[in-house]
Amino acid sequence: NPNPNPNPNPDPDPDPNQYVWSWGEGHSEVVNQLPLTLRLQLSIVMNKRLFEKMPLFKDISELAILYILQKMKPGFHLPGQLIITEGKVGHALYFITRGKADIIRNGKVTSQLSDNDFFGERSLATGERTNASIRACVFTELMMLTRKDFDSVVALFPDVRQKVVESAAELHEKRQAKFREQLDRESAQVL
Repeated sequence: NPNPNPNPNPDPDPDPNQYVWSWGEGHSEVVNQLPLTLRLQLSIVMNKRLFEKMPLFKDISELAILYILQKMKPGFHLPGQLIITEGKVGHALYFITRGKADIIRNGKVTSQLSDNDFFGERSLATGERTNASIRACVFTELMMLTRKDFDSVVALFPDVRQKVVESAAELHEKRQAKFREQLDRESAQVL
Protein backbone atom coordinates (compact mmCIF):
# COMPACT_ATOMS: atom_id res chain seq x y z
CA ASN A 1 0.00 0.00 0.00
CA PRO A 2 1.60 3.30 -1.02
CA ASN A 3 1.46 5.93 1.71
CA PRO A 4 2.03 9.52 0.63
CA ASN A 5 3.38 11.96 3.19
CA PRO A 6 0.18 13.56 4.51
CA ASN A 7 1.77 16.93 5.30
CA PRO A 8 -1.04 19.52 4.80
CA ASN A 9 1.37 22.50 4.92
CA PRO A 10 4.41 21.50 2.89
CA ASP A 11 7.66 23.33 3.54
CA PRO A 12 8.38 25.70 0.61
CA ASP A 13 11.89 24.20 0.51
CA PRO A 14 11.18 20.54 1.35
CA ASP A 15 13.52 17.60 1.59
CA PRO A 16 12.61 15.73 -1.63
CA ASN A 17 12.82 12.40 0.16
CA GLN A 18 9.86 13.28 2.35
CA TYR A 19 7.62 12.89 -0.71
CA VAL A 20 8.91 9.51 -1.82
CA TRP A 21 6.21 6.89 -1.64
CA SER A 22 7.52 3.62 -0.32
CA TRP A 23 6.14 0.38 -1.72
CA GLY A 24 8.24 -2.15 0.16
CA GLU A 25 7.32 -1.58 3.78
CA GLY A 26 5.12 -4.63 4.29
CA HIS A 27 7.67 -6.88 2.63
CA SER A 28 10.72 -5.58 4.50
CA GLU A 29 9.53 -7.13 7.77
CA VAL A 30 9.36 -10.56 6.14
CA VAL A 31 12.68 -10.10 4.35
CA ASN A 32 14.39 -8.95 7.55
CA GLN A 33 13.43 -12.26 9.20
CA LEU A 34 15.36 -14.22 6.57
CA PRO A 35 18.93 -15.34 7.33
CA LEU A 36 21.57 -12.79 6.30
CA THR A 37 22.98 -14.93 3.49
CA LEU A 38 19.51 -15.40 1.98
CA ARG A 39 18.78 -11.65 2.27
CA LEU A 40 22.04 -10.90 0.44
CA GLN A 41 21.27 -13.42 -2.30
CA LEU A 42 17.79 -11.94 -2.68
CA SER A 43 19.26 -8.42 -2.93
CA ILE A 44 21.74 -9.53 -5.57
CA VAL A 45 19.06 -11.22 -7.68
CA MET A 46 16.65 -8.29 -7.35
CA ASN A 47 19.28 -5.69 -8.25
CA LYS A 48 21.61 -7.62 -10.57
CA ARG A 49 20.51 -5.75 -13.71
CA LEU A 50 21.05 -2.45 -11.95
CA PHE A 51 24.63 -3.26 -10.93
CA GLU A 52 25.63 -4.90 -14.21
CA LYS A 53 24.84 -1.78 -16.22
CA MET A 54 26.32 0.85 -13.93
CA PRO A 55 29.87 2.04 -14.50
CA LEU A 56 29.74 3.38 -10.97
CA PHE A 57 30.18 -0.15 -9.63
CA LYS A 58 32.63 -1.59 -12.15
CA ASP A 59 35.70 -1.28 -9.89
CA ILE A 60 34.07 -1.66 -6.48
CA SER A 61 34.67 -4.85 -4.51
CA GLU A 62 31.93 -7.45 -4.35
CA LEU A 63 31.84 -7.10 -0.57
CA ALA A 64 31.25 -3.34 -0.87
CA ILE A 65 28.48 -3.95 -3.42
CA LEU A 66 26.80 -6.41 -1.06
CA TYR A 67 26.95 -3.84 1.72
CA ILE A 68 25.53 -1.14 -0.58
CA LEU A 69 22.71 -3.49 -1.60
CA GLN A 70 21.72 -3.92 2.02
CA LYS A 71 21.55 -0.15 2.48
CA MET A 72 19.58 0.74 -0.67
CA LYS A 73 15.94 1.67 -0.27
CA PRO A 74 13.21 1.43 -2.92
CA GLY A 75 10.83 4.22 -3.74
CA PHE A 76 9.01 5.92 -6.58
CA HIS A 77 8.10 9.34 -7.86
CA LEU A 78 5.03 10.41 -9.78
CA PRO A 79 5.12 12.27 -13.11
CA GLY A 80 6.06 15.91 -12.56
CA GLN A 81 7.47 15.31 -9.09
CA LEU A 82 10.91 16.77 -8.33
CA ILE A 83 13.39 14.19 -7.10
CA ILE A 84 16.24 16.64 -6.46
CA THR A 85 16.38 20.42 -6.71
CA GLU A 86 19.16 22.41 -8.37
CA GLY A 87 21.39 24.25 -5.93
CA LYS A 88 20.43 22.18 -2.89
CA VAL A 89 22.61 19.84 -0.86
CA GLY A 90 22.18 16.29 -2.17
CA HIS A 91 20.39 13.82 0.11
CA ALA A 92 20.98 10.57 -1.76
CA LEU A 93 22.42 8.69 -4.70
CA TYR A 94 19.54 7.58 -6.94
CA PHE A 95 19.32 4.70 -9.40
CA ILE A 96 16.44 4.56 -11.86
CA THR A 97 15.20 0.98 -12.03
CA ARG A 98 12.27 1.87 -14.28
CA GLY A 99 11.03 5.16 -15.64
CA LYS A 100 12.25 8.47 -17.04
CA ALA A 101 13.33 11.75 -15.50
CA ASP A 102 14.30 15.11 -16.96
CA ILE A 103 17.55 16.87 -16.09
CA ILE A 104 16.69 20.55 -15.66
CA ARG A 105 19.33 23.31 -15.49
CA ASN A 106 18.37 26.95 -15.05
CA GLY A 107 14.73 26.05 -15.67
CA LYS A 108 15.39 24.31 -19.01
CA VAL A 109 15.25 20.58 -19.71
CA THR A 110 18.73 19.68 -20.90
CA SER A 111 18.60 15.90 -21.04
CA GLN A 112 16.69 12.85 -19.91
CA LEU A 113 17.56 9.88 -17.71
CA SER A 114 15.99 6.44 -17.94
CA ASP A 115 16.35 2.83 -16.79
CA ASN A 116 19.74 2.05 -15.21
CA ASP A 117 20.82 5.70 -15.09
CA PHE A 118 21.92 7.18 -11.79
CA PHE A 119 22.23 10.70 -10.39
CA GLY A 120 23.04 12.59 -7.22
CA GLU A 121 26.47 10.96 -7.01
CA ARG A 122 28.59 14.10 -7.33
CA SER A 123 26.79 16.02 -4.62
CA LEU A 124 26.78 13.01 -2.33
CA ALA A 125 30.48 12.20 -2.79
CA THR A 126 31.86 15.76 -2.73
CA GLY A 127 29.36 17.65 -0.58
CA GLU A 128 28.78 20.19 -3.37
CA ARG A 129 25.31 21.47 -4.09
CA THR A 130 23.39 19.81 -6.91
CA ASN A 131 24.01 21.30 -10.36
CA ALA A 132 20.57 20.40 -11.77
CA SER A 133 17.05 19.48 -10.81
CA ILE A 134 15.75 16.03 -11.66
CA ARG A 135 12.02 15.65 -12.31
CA ALA A 136 10.15 12.41 -12.97
CA CYS A 137 8.38 12.59 -16.34
CA VAL A 138 6.59 9.26 -15.93
CA PHE A 139 6.00 6.98 -12.98
CA THR A 140 9.62 6.34 -11.94
CA GLU A 141 10.87 3.56 -9.70
CA LEU A 142 14.12 4.25 -7.90
CA MET A 143 16.59 2.68 -5.55
CA MET A 144 18.36 5.18 -3.35
CA LEU A 145 21.36 5.24 -1.09
CA THR A 146 20.95 8.02 1.49
CA ARG A 147 23.82 10.24 2.62
CA LYS A 148 23.88 8.50 6.01
CA ASP A 149 24.09 5.07 4.37
CA PHE A 150 26.68 6.28 1.84
CA ASP A 151 28.81 7.56 4.73
CA SER A 152 28.54 4.15 6.44
CA VAL A 153 29.67 2.47 3.19
CA VAL A 154 32.65 4.84 2.92
CA ALA A 155 33.58 4.24 6.57
CA LEU A 156 33.99 0.52 5.80
CA PHE A 157 35.21 0.88 2.19
CA PRO A 158 37.10 4.21 1.91
CA ASP A 159 37.95 3.67 -1.79
CA VAL A 160 34.25 3.84 -2.71
CA ARG A 161 34.13 7.65 -2.31
CA GLN A 162 36.98 8.17 -4.80
CA LYS A 163 35.46 5.71 -7.27
CA VAL A 164 32.12 7.52 -7.05
CA VAL A 165 33.86 10.88 -7.59
CA GLU A 166 35.71 9.49 -10.64
CA SER A 167 32.52 7.96 -12.06
CA ALA A 168 30.66 11.20 -11.42
CA ALA A 169 33.27 13.20 -13.35
CA GLU A 170 33.16 10.74 -16.26
CA LEU A 171 29.36 10.74 -16.30
CA HIS A 172 29.26 14.56 -16.09
CA GLU A 173 31.50 14.79 -19.17
CA LYS A 174 29.30 12.35 -21.11
CA ARG A 175 26.14 14.24 -20.15
CA GLN A 176 27.75 17.57 -21.13
CA ALA A 177 28.82 16.15 -24.52
CA LYS A 178 25.31 14.81 -25.10
CA PHE A 179 23.84 18.20 -24.18
CA ARG A 180 26.25 20.03 -26.56
CA GLU A 181 25.25 17.64 -29.37
CA GLN A 182 21.59 18.33 -28.63
CA LEU A 183 22.19 22.11 -28.75
CA ASP A 184 24.09 21.75 -32.04
CA ARG A 185 21.19 19.77 -33.56
CA GLU A 186 18.68 22.37 -32.39
CA SER A 187 20.85 25.18 -33.80
CA ALA A 188 21.15 23.36 -37.15
CA GLN A 189 17.36 22.98 -37.30
CA VAL A 190 16.85 26.71 -36.74
CA LEU A 191 19.23 27.61 -39.60
